[in-house]
Amino acid sequence: MRSLDGIADVSFVMTCWTDVFFLLQFTEKLKKVTKKRTKPLSESEIIDTFEEVCESSWDDYGIKEVDGLKRLSGAGLETKDVPGVMQGGGKWPFRLKEMCYSYVGNEGEEELYDVFKSKTTLEKFLCKEANGPCHPKNKKVKKTEKDKEEL
Repeated sequence: MRSLDGIADVSFVMTCWTDVFFLLQFTEKLKKVTKKRTKPLSESEIIDTFEEVCESSWDDYGIKEVDGLKRLSGAGLETKDVPGVMQGGGKWPFRLKEMCYSYVGNEGEEELYDVFKSKTTLEKFLCKEANGPCHPKNKKVKKTEKDKEEL
């Protein structure tokens, strides 16, 4: 599980939704970049594209509790219009930027570009493939002190 700058580990569900969010951002950007191209992107163009996404402004995004789960909320996400208090601003834009770079670092720019080129659905890449970040076998749950006391 990923840890965010001085806060407790993010839940598996939150992490998975964040992965989906970043993949959607990458896909949107890659569609724009490759729209009129006939040749694949070069390595430097791939890296530049992912850097542009991670360097984007994250000011309008934050975390909102929805049905007891912490979810990413902001423009383009289904949780944006769900009533509730969003924890945003402050350190959140930096945290999201770091999570974006962490995601790219873990998965690799060229690997993510290959997923985009293969037209593999996000759900399949994230949740169905055994090595997908949201596949149930990759779920790592860190027990809290409260959980340990209940045992």
